[in-house]
Amino acid sequence: MIVLFWQFCGCIAGIMLSVVKKKNGLKLECSEQGVSVRLDGLGYWCSYRNGDAFYRRCIDGCVVRGHETPAVLSPDQADRLTSAVLSLLMSTVESMSSKVGGESAIDQQAFELLLCASRLHLKDYCERSCLGGAAYPEPVPILPPDRYGDIVIQPATGCPNSQCSFCAFYQGKRFQVLSGESLKQHVSQVKALLGSGWGGRDGVFLGSANALALSTRRLLSVLQLVCDEVGVIRRGVAAFGDADYAPVRQAGDWVSLAEHGLRQVVFGLETGDGVLREQLGKSRDLLPTRRMIEELKMAGIRIGVTILAGVGQNSHVEKTLLYVKHLPLEAKDIIYLSPLEGEGVHVSALIANQYDELLFGLRSITDAQVVPYQMKRFFYYA
Repeated sequence: MIVLFWQFCGCIAGIMLSVVKKKNGLKLECSEQGVSVRLDGLGYWCSYRNGDAFYRRCIDGCVVRGHETPAVLSPDQADRLTSAVLSLLMSTVESMSSKVGGESAIDQQAFELLLCASRLHLKDYCERSCLGGAAYPEPVPILPPDRYGDIVIQPATGCPNSQCSFCAFYQGKRFQVLSGESLKQHVSQVKALLGSGWGGRDGVFLGSANALALSTRRLLSVLQLVCDEVGVIRRGVAAFGDADYAPVRQAGDWVSLAEHGLRQVVFGLETGDGVLREQLGKSRDLLPTRRMIEELKMAGIRIGVTILAGVGQNSHVEKTLLYVKHLPLEAKDIIYLSPLEGEGVHVSALIANQYDELLFGLRSITDAQVVPYQMKRFFYYA
């Protein structure tokens, strides 16, 4: 793979890319050669395409290749790829600057960002990776698929439960709430990391596993801090929630949280079979979850529900469909259907059959959207 990178670096010489301004950055493209580069508002490359090969840079500095099954490049491979991108950017700037009078076909602001991008070095990307690591109290392990592009703010880390047998993210991680000053420092670091316009992101996700475990007073202060620092957010604020690890809230509390920007809460239901749910490490009593979903809906807050495929036998499908059928879900709510994943777990006939049964059944009994949720494909991209 490294050799291919160096071969490509030689081939790109002389390619002239068109430059298009985006909401937060630039896109450079040569459709004839199948080459494109996306830059953020600070000039760092975010995505890069070379024919059928597609690469993306993550917040923590790692680089992945591919869409369906992203593979993480080694540090050396990532550096060589970044060097190739920088060479391409420098060639583009030189071509533009060599025109008569030094005039560019793009406006001055776009040209200055491109110029800035071409002057970055590997050490700048290394420093950026360190900044990404320092900004987050713990790495961002997972987000719902419709929230992958959110600004992630972590008022707490770990999980109040941390006993789920299928969870590879939070087992054994103690739930810890950031102090007021630590949270302000965290938000400031994330803001510096993402740059002007917060990276063009239009939503905020409160991490990590269960931000709704915070007291209502503290959660309101977090939402106010987000509003003060981020401003108006088109898609609002979302968070994971677990009714078994959350303070009791009255209807007025939910309304107040909604008025302060909370727009979506995502529950890890996993199954509607209480006995099976207990075996998975969660409470077998499903009534608190239903009540909280009903309270959230009354306050106008959207719902997300995750369901696993590949657990239990027929009772899982039957009881899950029956449980979901009685939830007050609407077209704006989402059910995330996720194949069981984990160490030693492979795609099997059970998983595939349950997935199809659940997909067909859910779409026939609820107005909510039903979407695939493949957790191993998640990376928090720059």
